[in-house]
Amino acid sequence: MNTVYDNYLENSAVGTQESVWKFEELKVNYSKYFPADKNADCLDIGVGNGEMLHLLKDSGYNNAEGVDISQSTVKACIARGYKCTLVDNTVDFLKKHPNKFAMISMFHVIEHISKDDIIPLMTACREALTDDGVLLLETPNMASYDAVYARYADFTHVTGYAASSLKQMLMICEFREITVFGTNIIFNKTLSNFILRILNKINKCFLYCLRRTNGLHTPSPLELFISAAAYKKGKQDLC
Repeated sequence: MNTVYDNYLENSAVGTQESVWKFEELKVNYSKYFPADKNADCLDIGVGNGEMLHLLKDSGYNNAEGVDISQSTVKACIARGYKCTLVDNTVDFLKKHPNKFAMISMFHVIEHISKDDIIPLMTACREALTDDGVLLLETPNMASYDAVYARYADFTHVTGYAASSLKQMLMICEFREITVFGTNIIFNKTLSNFILRILNKINKCFLYCLRRTNGLHTPSPLELFISAAAYKKGKQDLC
């Protein structure tokens, strides 16, 4: 399967340029989970065009690095000055770095991984975290209005998650203090995007009402993407 990713950026809708809106989205949704220590080791798995590595560098973190199985993404990130390593097997890489990373991020990665492989990967992530370390995830939301499109828009997608299944998977892997939330998507401040924000809210209200009529009294977040923050150990375990 690695050969499919050799030219992933060139053959997908992601494109080959860093995205300003993605940079801002990551900052808004995840910066509150960043380690307090700017010298902490941080790892981004599945680097894409390097937006997370860009944000960490811009935020003053000195020891951020990325890994990917895609030659194209690694090459693009290295060209932009980010520390990034091409790996054949991410689990093997993680097992070589136990208790090292204060934060591991994986944005739009887990939907590319089969159920057979996700548990070993998430377990390896947990073991590679420091005791107070946090795992950050983002993935298409199968409870959203455009779930079918999000699931099948990319040929390499193999698994879909709603908030409940995402939390369930993390619980199976023994993560603690798991928070799952709808990803706040950043729109440029233009009139057309203001209208889009209103229509987006209307769509979510419609879908919420539809779910309630089907007997789902506790609907999942309805945003197009869902995020999760999960810790290796709970606060009570660190006392």
